[in-house]
Amino acid sequence: MKKTFCTLTATCMLLFMSSSAVAQQAAATAPAAGSAPMLSSEKIALIVLVVAAAAILLVLVTLLRIIKLLSNELHKMYFAERGIDIETVEKQIAATQKSGWQKLMDALTDAVPVEREKDVLLDHNYDGIKELDNSLPPWWVYMFYLTIFFAAVYLLHYHVLGTGKLSAAEYQTEMENARIAKIAHEQALAAKGMGFDMAKLAPLTDAASLESGKNIFVTNCASCHGNKGEGGVGPNLTDKFWIHGGDFKSVFNTINNGVLDKGMIAWKAMLKPQKIQEVASYIKTLQGTNPPNAKSPQGTEYKSEQTGAAAAGSTNAPADSTKTTAPKDSTANQTGAKK
Repeated sequence: MKKTFCTLTATCMLLFMSSSAVAQQAAATAPAAGSAPMLSSEKIALIVLVVAAAAILLVLVTLLRIIKLLSNELHKMYFAERGIDIETVEKQIAATQKSGWQKLMDALTDAVPVEREKDVLLDHNYDGIKELDNSLPPWWVYMFYLTIFFAAVYLLHYHVLGTGKLSAAEYQTEMENARIAKIAHEQALAAKGMGFDMAKLAPLTDAASLESGKNIFVTNCASCHGNKGEGGVGPNLTDKFWIHGGDFKSVFNTINNGVLDKGMIAWKAMLKPQKIQEVASYIKTLQGTNPPNAKSPQGTEYKSEQTGAAAAGSTNAPADSTKTTAPKDSTANQTGAKK
């Protein structure tokens, strides 16, 4: 006991001496008046305070350790005076104490120890299986209460107060944001001279554009529609009958968006709008060329507004419809640019 006190006293003295030495060293490092300071006085004061705080914290930890050692010594003296073996007592205490994890699990599960099962045993025994009246696990009960609270908040937020947006409203908001972003993107492209105005979409007639459209057609479209547009796997592009509209914008949209359920891909992923305009313009020039081995017509006959108006003027009858149905081809595969 005496040896322990001497050791602890020496430790405290060393700690206080070291803290004083650190403070003196910090003061000695302060620059003399008139010399160029390497550190400002505020920084030096801050360093001194931090070192002093660390020293005080170390002293407090040491004092707590001393108190614990003294308490253990007093316990040993108490049990020794009464003839009790301290090691046996410590083992008994350790056996009854639970770890933090065990305490947490007991609080979450509220499980009854096996030795106390008779306290919760019910008068219900079937084929050797006994039923216990255990409580519901607290963690499960708390989760159930949490779901009730969440449901109440959800109901108030979305359906009563209307402060939140439901999925349908969020979808509409996202679609509107996408539309605005698309317009901004198109305007940015137009400002750079790279835009494409769908409102001004029209067939191209210059030789260079038509030649470019022909090259694109031969490279990408001829495998389904034939080199001259006579049709193959895809429909005939040289007659007046169209499956998805024969006006230029419809032809452009069919090429641009494709018809996936009929096997035609959306070419907008591989061709720029200008290139699609060129190939659509070339396709319009194929009408009436009557190539050999032309495929049977598919879809409905398309007549331009000018043609329909001329026909109406010659017959003095209202032009209610400018489309007629093509004869059915039971073997035709409706795929391609006219889909």
